[in-house]
Amino acid sequence: MAATIMGSYLVIIILIGIYASTRSKNVQEYLVAKRNLGAVMVMALLFGEMLSGAATVGNATESFKVGLSAVWINWGMVLGLWLFALLRMGKFFRAFGNQRGGMSVPEAYKFLFDRRTSMAMMLILVIVYAIIYALQPLALAGILGPMFGIDKTLMAIIAGGIMTLVAVTGGLTGMAWMNCVHATVMILALFAVTWASVGHVGGLAVMKASLPPTYFDFIQPDWLTVIAWAFGTGISMLCAATTAGAAFGAKSDSSVNKGMFFAGLLILGYPLMPALIGMAAKVSQPEMAPAIALFGMANSISPLMGGLASMAVVAAILSTGPALLLIVGTVLARDFYKGLLKPEATDREQLIFSRVMVGLVGILGTYFGLQATSILHSVLGAFQIRAFAGVVLAVALFWPRVTKEAAFWSLCVGGALAGIWHFAGNPYSVQPLWPSLGVGLTILCGMTLLSKEPVSPGFRRYREVLREDDARGIEMARKQFSAERINRLTSAGEKNTAAF
Repeated sequence: MAATIMGSYLVIIILIGIYASTRSKNVQEYLVAKRNLGAVMVMALLFGEMLSGAATVGNATESFKVGLSAVWINWGMVLGLWLFALLRMGKFFRAFGNQRGGMSVPEAYKFLFDRRTSMAMMLILVIVYAIIYALQPLALAGILGPMFGIDKTLMAIIAGGIMTLVAVTGGLTGMAWMNCVHATVMILALFAVTWASVGHVGGLAVMKASLPPTYFDFIQPDWLTVIAWAFGTGISMLCAATTAGAAFGAKSDSSVNKGMFFAGLLILGYPLMPALIGMAAKVSQPEMAPAIALFGMANSISPLMGGLASMAVVAAILSTGPALLLIVGTVLARDFYKGLLKPEATDREQLIFSRVMVGLVGILGTYFGLQATSILHSVLGAFQIRAFAGVVLAVALFWPRVTKEAAFWSLCVGGALAGIWHFAGNPYSVQPLWPSLGVGLTILCGMTLLSKEPVSPGFRRYREVLREDDARGIEMARKQFSAERINRLTSAGEKNTAAF
């Protein structure tokens, strides 16, 4: 029964992607949904893309070992979404997209700084999203393999193929519609499992009495680590392709900000559910392997709960994996292919190239994902590698003096240092964010202060597109008002004629 339900779910998602492919006939429709996403679609897109199945399973695993402090990776995302809206980052990406046709984060960096900086940003994004994507097929295989009786390695390959197919066919519009389905399944199914798990062990009071006090302390293992998790994840959202992509695809600044706010509210509560399930598993079966805490706990209650847990994680994986592939395809098509290899590339050529890259990255990511060890720590490390790029962008939008040289060198050194620190295993138990910020900000501020120009050329371009976009918005509002007024007068005239 469970395999039948899961198989039907996968077929439905693939069919949505195939249907969406018939609506994505050019690169604008495929990559940025014709810039027509409303607040609800922005919310669903962000919620689904950010809450991956790998992180959900990893959250339960980590909470089994340390408790509630495992939620900080997701709470850091909430901080990032709200900062994105508060700092009006969406205004910049939308104005750049509307007035200059931009569709990717590196294109925005090229516009604000130069080609070198955009290439550095492209490299950072491809590495980060490839790391996060590589974790998804393995997580999906861990669920579907036993369910369908297929070897885990083979199932990971099949899972990677499914996500690649969904990404190739769906485009941004398809992702948004699919994520409405995924988000509903994720929330309802995981809530039911959480409620049953806490009740199964006797309630929160029993959990508090059975677990060490540190399990209910959000500041674990220490302040510096928690701040690095939350702040590193948060500021990385300022230049994330997920948030920028939602801004590029939104139909208004209001849609961006409302979507960000409500997505943040949904994400705020979600990580508490796998965390509580992991902690309940620790109470119920303390000798259980932490990696199976989520499913072990659910299956120990009933087959129904086990099935619901599987559905929730599959929905989370399928909402994230294809979106990550689409992001990488967008970056490579816009910034490597059109930006470097073939500047005169047509819409059709970009569309074909992006879909080929999605397929290639899907295959390579699935292979490297089989080598992964710690899911949650890999995701945290990936976000901290990207974090300094968010700092550079935010500072440049508020400090007119930031030069392209300062942006380039601080981004290269800060990003490279974070990556080296992460892959070296966090020497001295220090998170990658801290050396990256310390060295990167020193370079950024030092080189900028040496500049003799009070306002950089990039900041002037930024202010120009804002003025153009504001003028466009005023003109569109004037036309809409005129059209509505004409419609009202026409309607009134018809009513008067009918009455006469």
